[in-house]
Order: sequence, then structure tokens, then C-alpha cells
Amino acid sequence: AESVRQILLQTERLVQGEPGFDPATSERTFTIRMSDLVGSLLLPGCMQRLSRDAPGISLNVLHMSPERSIRALEEDQLDFAISFELEHGKTIHAEPLLADRMVCAMRQGHPLSRRRLTLERFLDAHHLRVAMSPTDLRFVDSKLAQRGLARRISLNVPQWLLVPELLRSTDLLGVISERIGAKLASQGIVR
Repeated sequence: AESVRQILLQTERLVQGEPGFDPATSERTFTIRMSDLVGSLLLPGCMQRLSRDAPGISLNVLHMSPERSIRALEEDQLDFAISFELEHGKTIHAEPLLADRMVCAMRQGHPLSRRRLTLERFLDAHHLRVAMSPTDLRFVDSKLAQRGLARRISLNVPQWLLVPELLRSTDLLGVISERIGAKLASQGIVR
């Protein structure tokens, strides 16, 4: 029954699709799943381009757990999702948008900044983790779990916006986007 429902939804999308979509004249609102981290990387440029090339288009940005995001895509509650390492089935088409990697960040003057950060020191440290749900093990946690290892999570938060101040004011380690890490390092917030 679920497979048939998915086929019917996809067929309905094709039949009711906007024929001759013209971004320059469209008045459509697109609903997008995007974290505050991805939004900070992409939305400024996206909004500049939309205001120039598609002024009638608006965006409704939501942030939800990976599991909820997949359901929302499959149920046509989202037009698209922009996310790092979002695991999905074959009913969802995905394309890479930008390349980035995750890096370890810590405050300037952190005790671990004075020597080489080994895997053992990394695992022994207290960590700040960003995840929307307890089952969200994307990024470093899934890689560690494959090796039978785990970080010591002292604080889990659902938004990336909290990371800079928490790293600046504590001895927690964080695993963050290299692009964001470079911005924070240039501002003297993290190392």
C-alpha cells in the first residue's frame, strides 16, 4: 500500500506540475528544509539571486530532524531539502550542491590546542554536538561508530547558531563545517 501511495503522489506531482515554469514571473513559495548552518552558507547568495532573477518567488525555510525531513519530502510537504549527509531512499532524487568537510574546533587557548590532537585526546575530551534528534549520527559520530568508538557528548543542541559562543566560552570540542570554521577562526573565535 505504501509503494502504491508513493507512485500516486509522484504521478500527481507530474500531472499537476507547473507547466512552463518561468522563475521571472512566478509567484510561488517553495518550502525548503535547511539548517541554520546551511542557511548561513547559502541563503545570502540565494536571496540576492532570487531578488534579481525571480522577485516573485519566496522561500519558507524549515529545520527538522533527518527522519522527519525524509517523510516530509516523500509526502510532498517539502519542495526540497538541503542538508549534509541526509540518508534517503530511491524515491528521492539528490544532487551535490557544494563540497565541505567537518573539522574539529575549539576555543583559542584551549588546553588541547598546545599539542597535537590525537584520536585518543579527541575521544577523551568533552564535546558539543549539534543534532536535531538522538538518532542523528551524521558527520563524525557515524564514522566513529563504524570503528566501535564514540565521543563523550557533554552538550547536545539542535542549532548551529549556538556553537560559536559555546565553543568560545567552554573547553568543549565541536565538529563543524570547515567553511564555518574558517569564518570563526578569522574572527578569533575558534582555533
